[in-house]
Amino acid sequence: MILNKNSTIAITTSNASVTTALPVGGGELLWLYNDSVTAAEHVFLEVGDSTVTVQAPTANVGGGFHLPPAILGNGIFELRLKPTDTHIAMVSGSGTPVVFITRGRAM
Repeated sequence: MILNKNSTIAITTSNASVTTALPVGGGELLWLYNDSVTAAEHVFLEVGDSTVTVQAPTANVGGGFHLPPAILGNGIFELRLKPTDTHIAMVSGSGTPVVFITRGRAM
């Protein structure tokens, strides 16, 4: 993995979709870590342009990519970006977990 300076950001999520620009540094990969404090703090996310939003899934409606809490033994998840992806949207199913997002590229 190759990283540039300031390539990691920390986002506090909530039950409302939060959209932010992807970290600086370029590269086609994101590494995501849900630093939740309880096993119930699941996060859902979508990547896209500045208008991207996300919702938690329900019984009848799909939601974003599931990022389980690290406390459950899941580690870092890797996500490959499209060239048009500039922003990330996240929502928490419960609580306000912090998600660390690192951007870089493969070696």
